[in-house]
Amino acid sequence: FHGNDQFIGMDFKDPAIDWVGLASSMGVTATRVTDPDQLKPALEAALANPGPNLLDVVVDGKV
Repeated sequence: FHGNDQFIGMDFKDPAIDWVGLASSMGVTATRVTDPDQLKPALEAALANPGPNLLDVVVDGKV
C-alpha cells in the first residue's frame, strides 16, 4: 500500500512467543541469535544438521 503507514501482517510481541522452546518441544533443533556475530556459526550449524532447524534471529524493529 503506497502512501500510508498501515501495518500489514502480524507483530508477535504481546504475548512474546518462545519460538525456540516451541520448536524444541516438537523435536526441532532451534537456536536464538541475538548478536550479528552469532549468525554465521548458527547458520552453518543449522545447515550441517540434517532435518528441520529453526533460527530465531532477533532484528531491530526499526529496520
